[in-house]
Amino acid sequence: MSTLKAAFQGKKDLFKRLAIYDKPYDWKPYPVIHLDMGNCQTKTPEKLKLYFARIPESQCAEHQVKVNSTGCTFCLV
Repeated sequence: MSTLKAAFQGKKDLFKRLAIYDKPYDWKPYPVIHLDMGNCQTKTPEKLKLYFARIPESQCAEHQVKVNSTGCTFCLV
């Protein structure tokens, strides 16, 4: 998945010597939401729910998107 993430982020230099490098791809960067379950060490449904509730907030921070949050409801500003 990190290969797709790098391509969608427009990181063309990482693809030198690969077929996609010379293809007619615009390499325009797009925001990528990365859901990494490797860091999720929960043993109860409640903790899993809390883990998922934090994902939108952390992804918005990574992409410099300001949000107002109330519980699990997020509004872009």
